[in-house]
Amino acid sequence: MNIIKTLINKIFNKHEYEKFIYIVPLGHNCETAFRFWQNYRFLDSSIFAWTYIKSIKDLVYALSNLDIILSGEVALPNPLYECQNTHIRFHGKENMKKWINCKDYDMTLVNNDLTELKSRTNYLREKFKQMLKSEKSKLFIYKLSLNDIELDDLNNYIEQLYLYFFNNTVNFKLIIVTEDKYKKLISFDRENLKIEAVNQYSPDSDVTNKRKGDKKGWRRIFKKYRPAILFKKKKKFKFEDI
Repeated sequence: MNIIKTLINKIFNKHEYEKFIYIVPLGHNCETAFRFWQNYRFLDSSIFAWTYIKSIKDLVYALSNLDIILSGEVALPNPLYECQNTHIRFHGKENMKKWINCKDYDMTLVNNDLTELKSRTNYLREKFKQMLKSEKSKLFIYKLSLNDIELDDLNNYIEQLYLYFFNNTVNFKLIIVTEDKYKKLISFDRENLKIEAVNQYSPDSDVTNKRKGDKKGWRRIFKKYRPAILFKKKKKFKFEDI
């Protein structure tokens, strides 16, 4: 039966794809979340979707210590807030332009913004924990950073990331996204781990620019891994005004 299905797909140029109840961007920056939104015009909120994570090392540490995220010192926004426990950077609700190279902070505005950010993060942390407990299908997507590519033990950290989900949830798949030229560096292999590649990333400083990066490459990825349920858009993102 599978052979017949494969032949039919080839004849009609159809692609095999999988569907997932949960699709969870893990960083390292906002491009993964943005590209999913660009394809499906919605994105379910999650704790790491719109963050900047310097390396896979920081992500593995944060996952293993979820409760310390934003629980200690937080650096003033410039333009993002940085959790000093995990070094993960988060967006506040305020306009980022107010914080770029800021030397004269309105501390009342900062404190109110940070209070909202912590409250939102607490909610998303508990949502993430409940999702891990679910038996429904889950897709986790991590986009490698340049810092990751330079790691001598990159495959070891990919294994650690994989083992975190293997030990903490069921019915999951982990996707590692990289640029084509770096794909050969990844040798860690598991049945429910896939390596996908795009020609080039969007620049870190402009990841939600629709005219930059490899739009077609990301579309190919999200044609293979699709949401099982399509939601109506619930909110408007800042980049939609660009």
